[in-house]
Amino acid sequence: MAMNEQKELFARAIVDGLSNKEAAIKAGYSEKTASATGSRLRKDPDVIAHIEQLSAPVAGSAVEQGEELENDAVKVADTVSALPVNSFYGEEVVKTGLEVAIGDRSYSLLDPRDLLTLAGMGVIELTQAQIRSLQTVLPYKYGKVGETGKKEAQQAAAEEVLQTNTFAPLRSPSIRRLQ
Repeated sequence: MAMNEQKELFARAIVDGLSNKEAAIKAGYSEKTASATGSRLRKDPDVIAHIEQLSAPVAGSAVEQGEELENDAVKVADTVSALPVNSFYGEEVVKTGLEVAIGDRSYSLLDPRDLLTLAGMGVIELTQAQIRSLQTVLPYKYGKVGETGKKEAQQAAAEEVLQTNTFAPLRSPSIRRLQ
């Protein structure tokens, strides 16, 4: 099947970071069958090629030129590393390499939490797709909040209190065998 306008709209929506179902709905497919249509379109060779073409690096970028990347990390895009302001509420913003210093606090441009913090402060500008991808990476880098259940958390808190409490029960004496 050849590319048509709906497939092109679907591919652009996927590149923007939408799910298969959301992209199919945005491209004009029926909401009732959007999930199946999105799955089918993601396997279409023409759509796959169009998505790769849309998400290919821009000519002349650091990745295409094969420049050395620090610590095998993806080099920060120009839009992220370029600071649009020189001060933040009276504090001077200083960018050195992959670090940004605001006052006495330093932020890494390779850390997803720091990038989201800088974007929230308005120091750097991120696209919606970049924000979504950073939010997706956060749990893998820092762990999910509340990975344990309520009972495990209560048990851990109770054990911590027992260790620091003056009325904590004494440990049982060790029994040695006499010969």
